[in-house]
Amino acid sequence: MKKKLEKKKRKNIKHIVIALLVSLVIILSGAFISYKLLTLKESILTETHVKSLSENPTCAISVGDNLLIGNAQGYVALFSPTGESKFIKKIDEKVFGIVHNKSNNSFIVACTSYHVLDENFKELCKIGFENFIPKDPYVAFLENGDMMFVFQSLKDLSYQIVRVNSACKVVSKNVIPDMGQNSSLAINSSGNVALALENGDLYILSGDKILKQDHTTLKNSMSSYVNSIFVNFLNGGNIVSGYRNLVVDPTAKEKLSLKVVFFSNQLVKQNTVEFSSSINNILPLQNKIVFSTSSGFYFYNSNGELLNSIPKIDNIPYAYFENSLTQLFLYKGENNDKNYYQLILKENNGKEIGRFVKIFNIDNPIFVLSQNSKSFYVIEGTEITLIQK
Repeated sequence: MKKKLEKKKRKNIKHIVIALLVSLVIILSGAFISYKLLTLKESILTETHVKSLSENPTCAISVGDNLLIGNAQGYVALFSPTGESKFIKKIDEKVFGIVHNKSNNSFIVACTSYHVLDENFKELCKIGFENFIPKDPYVAFLENGDMMFVFQSLKDLSYQIVRVNSACKVVSKNVIPDMGQNSSLAINSSGNVALALENGDLYILSGDKILKQDHTTLKNSMSSYVNSIFVNFLNGGNIVSGYRNLVVDPTAKEKLSLKVVFFSNQLVKQNTVEFSSSINNILPLQNKIVFSTSSGFYFYNSNGELLNSIPKIDNIPYAYFENSLTQLFLYKGENNDKNYYQLILKENNGKEIGRFVKIFNIDNPIFVLSQNSKSFYVIEGTEITLIQK
């Protein structure tokens, strides 16, 4: 009888221990789930409405914490993060783009002519020519304070590169014949112009001299599968050039890839890298260049050495932005035939600040990373919102 009671006692103790363990597991699981939910909630960035505009902006940049926009009616306007209108003025007939000269805090507004504005948006001068319109990349700021403006002829599609000094006096003009519909050019701080023709040929225009090395063409046996050439100057005068688009032929036996080539400032080939998918966005920075491709984000130095890469997992890498504080990764996806965007905001040390996901009512909203804060603006048609933690 005594043995039965001890056995029953041990059995009860065992059941109590098991019950306590189960309760502990449930409590810990609940705490973990609560923690995960709290962490997930904290990682979601908030959306705050800033301003409703009367017309869709054609361009936008960040100036400090503020947002500077231009529109098709020729207006430029500056708004604070709370929607306060800090400046608004009609500049010209239509604003194509705005460039901020951080060295003296002036602004270049590309309209039918170029308008140079000081830090208080007072117009310093206007540079324009009949039958010529501003052309991307619009302007380059030189080491000695001069500026070089890019124009394209409305008659024969030729380019005119105009050099202007700090007093807004025209110093020189160079005319470049029509290079073709999808050609590209870039200008460095020394005033050299890199030209990339759609057929793959590269040139450097230095003053009145043209540099062309043999075997600098980007074309190869797969030329019919690539298009939309680009060229950029990098730190130290190096040049990177290649094609953005890769059209995969399902019947082709050879493996296709996009080749991007890094050159010295004398067009001597330094390195070649290959991408397995099209390039959606290119961001040249001071000491690196970032490619957002359908297969991932890739970071290279000016010599073409890979610094970092973030491969695609779910959504398609679409664009990358960076300021002195943060990095913004933009992904694009599709759900029920509707495009949505996922944005991941990180500190420059890689620590994630938060995420934002939304299906927009328009195909191409404008994303602007704040110049000196951990936030970004989204312009959806006429609506401006601020995304932050």
